[in-house]
Amino acid sequence: MDDLCFRVHIVDDMAFIYEPFTMDCPSASLLLGWGTQSDNVLTARYITINLTTRPFFHTFILSGKKDTWYYIGAHTWTPINLFSVWSVMDGGTKRKVVDRLWAHGHQKHTKEDIRQMLDDGHLVQFCVEVSSATLTPHSEAFAKRLDYQKPT
Repeated sequence: MDDLCFRVHIVDDMAFIYEPFTMDCPSASLLLGWGTQSDNVLTARYITINLTTRPFFHTFILSGKKDTWYYIGAHTWTPINLFSVWSVMDGGTKRKVVDRLWAHGHQKHTKEDIRQMLDDGHLVQFCVEVSSATLTPHSEAFAKRLDYQKPT
């Protein structure tokens, strides 16, 4: 797998996502990334196989800006096909996506190459819909096991 992919690691009932792009809609919350078609197929298979033994994941997201893992709660995960958000982004947002993918790839590709790969479809969007509906008791119990205290 290339570093330009949706980076997730699943351990038992926990999923750790490295700096995903996020999108909140009125009806859903989405975790996004871009990778090659083959990497995306492998990632979807990895998630789906792990979902066969558990109905949800306790989900952690790494914030690159703070180099900290955040527990965002128990979520169901559903890999989905979503319209191409790249095609509707403005120039500034596209630059931010390219910059983050460039950093994820350890500067292995130039920013111009990454933009071209997004434009020509070599890098394909990967999307997971996540939902915490009805899972609050699981999130609270897990946070308590972690000795997590809500900020005041």
